Amino acid sequence: MANNNEEKLIDASYLADIRGDYGRCLRYTVSDAEALKLFWEEHEEDMTGSRYNYLVLALAQAMHRYGRLKMDMRMKADDAATQIIQGFSGGVFEKMKRKKAVAAFLKTLDGPMPEPRQIEYAMPFENHWQTGDAIAFKYRGKCRIIRQKYGEERFYEGGYVILIFEKMVGRYVTGYVKLWNEDYEPDKKHGESENMPFIKKRIVIEEGGSDPDVRYDFARFAVLIEGKDQEEKTKYLGNVENMEFPHVGKNNSYIRVNFDSFAETAVHEYFLGNLKSFEVKEVI
Repeated sequence: MANNNEEKLIDASYLADIRGDYGRCLRYTVSDAEALKLFWEEHEEDMTGSRYNYLVLALAQAMHRYGRLKMDMRMKADDAATQIIQGFSGGVFEKMKRKKAVAAFLKTLDGPMPEPRQIEYAMPFENHWQTGDAIAFKYRGKCRIIRQKYGEERFYEGGYVILIFEKMVGRYVTGYVKLWNEDYEPDKKHGESENMPFIKKRIVIEEGGSDPDVRYDFARFAVLIEGKDQEEKTKYLGNVENMEFPHVGKNNSYIRVNFDSFAETAVHEYFLGNLKSFEVKEVI
């Protein structure tokens, strides 16, 4: 998140992501207080260690942009900034640069705040899918794949991510996922070109002092669908009768994603876990 550029404390891409998350929370709740509560719930994993301080600052800027920054959040931003400076372990010169970057960031929070932005609220999502239902999510991106280190680049573009619905877990739609793209054929010698299989997850287990143990297991996804407008962007394909879900070994966790990032995450996981790619990156 943070970098060594004295003029920028937090990466612009991270700030944009948090701003988008906050805006989405505003859209799918009924009040500013509910939106803030939802935001913290969705970022629970980032609320420990130094990541929390950068999250607070990014959220404060997002609230300022939406004309919704209140005094209590502004005070939290001051506390987070203090913690960032106190926790910095670099040299004297580097610490001076960090203080300057923190001060510059806080100054943006004290600038004129726009009028509260009008929010177009959406109808909430109400699940009506049954176990075994297949739902298609459009993947509109393009990613670059390197199968081996220093190997040849390959590209995957467009297509669909197919979620086979299992059950609801809290507010999340869960299940196992396949890809479908009639224009793409992975390497046939690996047996992946016919009926693209369920996505696998690369699991790295590090045990004290020894080399990490890498294994691959079927990935279970948990997708947060918050509004009816998001559901309308999917396509119901019907129920897959008598379908057996993949056998999951010790991996009983979920890959938790928001609706907007689900397709991209699933595509990347496919190439990392099924084809054991060295690198997968989104192409802008």
